[in-house]
Amino acid sequence: MSQAHNNYYEFLEISQEASQQEIDKAYKAAKRTYSVTNVALYSIFSKEEASELNNIIEEAYSILSNPKLKNEYDLGLNLQLKKISKKDKDNSRRHKKSAPLQDETNVAVLRNGVISKKHDKDSVFEEKIKNLSDCSGHFLKRVRQYKNISIDEVAQFSKISKLNIVAVEDQDLENLPSRVFIRGFALQISRLVGLNEKAFTDGYMNFIDETRQS
Repeated sequence: MSQAHNNYYEFLEISQEASQQEIDKAYKAAKRTYSVTNVALYSIFSKEEASELNNIIEEAYSILSNPKLKNEYDLGLNLQLKKISKKDKDNSRRHKKSAPLQDETNVAVLRNGVISKKHDKDSVFEEKIKNLSDCSGHFLKRVRQYKNISIDEVAQFSKISKLNIVAVEDQDLENLPSRVFIRGFALQISRLVGLNEKAFTDGYMNFIDETRQS
C-alpha cells in the first residue's frame, strides 16, 4: 500500500516525535493485537483484512525504523498536512465572510459521543440530516461545516489524521486507505457530527465498493 494512503504514526498509535524505542514498542504491541493467533481479531476482520493489517504493520515499521526512509516519509506527510491546513483555513475564512459573526468563545465539547458546538439552525437541513437520504462524503462534509466543526476538532476527538478525514469527505479513492480502515473512519466521523453512524457508514461503504468496481 502506498505511503500516501496511510499515516503510519496513527496506525501504530505514536507521535511523529517518537523515539526508536517507542517505535519498537508500538510495533510489538501492534503485532500482538493483530496476530493471526488472536481469535478475537477474526470476529471483526476477514482473513484477508487481517492479513492486510499485518502487512501494513511491517510496512510501517520498515519505514519508521529506517532514519533515511523515515525522514523522506515525514517530509511527504508534513507537506500533505500543510496543504490540508491551508485548505481548511481558506474554507473557514469564506464561511466567516458569508455567515453571521460567531462567538469566539464557542468551544467544541464532546457530549454523548457527539461534538457539540453552537451553530445557526436550518430546519430544512436538519430534516435532511434526520432522514439521511444522502450517505456521501460530500454530505458528511456539509454536515460538519453546517455544525461549525473544524477538521482539527474532528481529528482531536477521533484521533483520525486530517489526511484521512479529508479523504473520507472528498471520497478520494486515490488517497483513501484500505476498506478495513475506511469503515472505521466513516463510522467515527459520522457519529461525531451527529449522524446515524450505522446507516451512514453502510451507505457510504456501498458507494465506495460500487465506485471501485466500476
